[in-house]
Amino acid sequence: MADELQPVVLAFGGGVNRRKRAFDIDPQECTDGQNFDLDHQFFALHRRNAIELRGTAPNAGEIRGYAQLQKRDGTITTLIQAGANVYTWDGFTTFTLVGTISAASRLRGARDQTFQLEDIVVITDLEKATVVQQWNGTALSNFTHNLSQPLYAKFLKVRGERGYFGNVQSGTDTPHVLLLSALSDIHTLTVSNRPSSSLSAADPAFIPTPDLKPINGLEEGFAQFIISTQNGKLFVLSGSDAQDFKIDDLFPGSFISGNEAMVNIGNDVLLGPAGRLDLLSGVIQFGDVQTDDVSVPIQPFINDVTGWTLAYDRSTQKAYCFGDNHDEIWVLHKSVLNGSKFSPWGHWKTSHGT
Repeated sequence: MADELQPVVLAFGGGVNRRKRAFDIDPQECTDGQNFDLDHQFFALHRRNAIELRGTAPNAGEIRGYAQLQKRDGTITTLIQAGANVYTWDGFTTFTLVGTISAASRLRGARDQTFQLEDIVVITDLEKATVVQQWNGTALSNFTHNLSQPLYAKFLKVRGERGYFGNVQSGTDTPHVLLLSALSDIHTLTVSNRPSSSLSAADPAFIPTPDLKPINGLEEGFAQFIISTQNGKLFVLSGSDAQDFKIDDLFPGSFISGNEAMVNIGNDVLLGPAGRLDLLSGVIQFGDVQTDDVSVPIQPFINDVTGWTLAYDRSTQKAYCFGDNHDEIWVLHKSVLNGSKFSPWGHWKTSHGT
């Protein structure tokens, strides 16, 4: 009797890999495909979760921004910008109007923009169309400060009891300036004083980027405060106070493109230059070489991307990479990235209209 045919089982431990020759691609990877998830312990491709509608703003406006405040007592409030309206949102169906702004704005108020001493989140605008705002859980208002002109800023990090505003305008547009608040007083700022020994250690100060290019990202990683300039360089802030703060070179050829093209992914920082995606750990160890390019397996699909929007979900350990003018998401599965020889990339598309 002839032997019975046995089924062939394909185990997929990796994602999309299109860079190698088909003959050289590991049998557990794929050359194409979309809308699957990866798991380093579950060796199979399984469909991603469906995109879920969580709520619709009352004005049916485009969702362009957000802010979230977590107070010292643990209470959390979330703001959603829909067009020109800003609402509080309960996470379900209730939206309550709290203010109006320029419809061109793209508000950003992440938790690292919370000034805990006052229980406020300070809200910046990637378009610099609306002055810096503040939200205390009850009222949305213009951010209070001591400058003589209105303050606009694209970026903010709160660390070490100071606010660090990047890409600012107060009277004159100075996209290349990092503005540091006074110690323990985020409202006291200066556009007159650079760090120097003549200042008090707690004073505010400003520092231009060494290449004078616009700041397009502030991030923290590897115990460093990282500053990126548009299609320029990566820098780090060194020093400890207003007497000795300065900006030093970290990586001269980063060429990060986009206002949200740098994101901390827990144990590394993902960077988005045009046409590729890098890891800061590789840059620090090896410089500008292919080993820092985590996007090698999907390079043929993204080499025409001119700019990126990057986001990281710590609960799922996935980084979501949106290429400018591309109707798709490249998903970096960090669980597969760490210690695996396989491609960590998934490709997500949707049939929903934009």
